[in-house]
Parts: sequence; C-alpha cells; structure tokens
Amino acid sequence: MGVIVKPYCTCGYTTKEIYLGGGMENFYRNCLLPFYCIHCKEIYGRNILKKHKGEYIVDTKIHCRICSSELVIYGILTSFDNDEIQSKEIDDCIEWNPNHYTSYYLNRNHHYCPNCGKEEIEFEELGIWD
Repeated sequence: MGVIVKPYCTCGYTTKEIYLGGGMENFYRNCLLPFYCIHCKEIYGRNILKKHKGEYIVDTKIHCRICSSELVIYGILTSFDNDEIQSKEIDDCIEWNPNHYTSYYLNRNHHYCPNCGKEEIEFEELGIWD
C-alpha cells in the first residue's frame, strides 16, 4: 500500500496530491517518490524503479518532462541495513521500502520549496492507496 501526500508551503505554494510507494499489483515495478524541479519550480511524484537486465532496480536519475533538467529527490533513500540512518533522529516521517535492499524516509516538514526557496514545505498525509 502506498501513501497519498500533499505538499504545502507557508508562501502559499501547493500541488495536487502525490501518490508515494506502490500498490498491490505494481509495487515490484513501481515506487513513486516526491521530486522537485529547480527550473520549473514544481513538485512531482516519479517512479524510481527501472527495469535493468530483467529485474527492477532503484534509479533516482530522473529528469523533468518539461525542461529535461535532473530532478531533486525529497527525503533520504538509503540501503536497508544502513545503521547511520537508523541511528539518526528522524522525526514524524513516512517510511517506505522500495525493494529488499532500500529504505526511504520522508520527514513531514522542513523541505525546500521550489517556489520561495525556503525550507518551509510540509507534506500532509491524506491517506493510503492500493
């Protein structure tokens, strides 16, 4: 099951809902995570799983569909057994495991706003999807 979030900033910037993770039928080939484009000043949900030599691997080199610049990921994507991340203080976060090797953490607040440039984006959790 995935999580539905919506980003909000104190400057008034928001987007439509972003679906994170994957559903029951596609979780092995589809894991949506939030990214932003510094040039287009937009936030997008993009799939980080790419098929490579018959299996799906994590690939965060994702480009904007409008301007082709590389998108910047929100949150922390790390190896599943990384003790450094597990020992860090991660408050009030959404966690997802894109595969058996990778963990993803998204704190709900204090993220970069592509509109005003401040660390004021907050991801509100709206529900779950399947």
